[in-house]
Amino acid sequence: FGRGVWSANLTPVLAAPSLEDAQEGWKIFPNPSTGQYHWMSSTGEEVLEVNVYSPTGLKVFSGSPSTTLDLKNLSDGIYVMEIKGSRTVFKQPIIKSRE
Repeated sequence: FGRGVWSANLTPVLAAPSLEDAQEGWKIFPNPSTGQYHWMSSTGEEVLEVNVYSPTGLKVFSGSPSTTLDLKNLSDGIYVMEIKGSRTVFKQPIIKSRE
């Protein structure tokens, strides 16, 4: 048992784009900011949803697409902005500060 010749038919699978390739097309600015953020996609990808998470993973903002986000009501700190596009999901740390 367990000895002998084994064979298998393997099917090639196309690889998904790398994380670097997916994130290369997005830009969030200014960062750091006093609370007003803008973003854009150099590939023209459509934005479906925007979420912002606290350092503990709590979702502190969820909204519909726009190119501007106002987080002035949040405490100063580091958050993660997630932009769900039509083809990719982009996540980037953002810094919110008073100055």
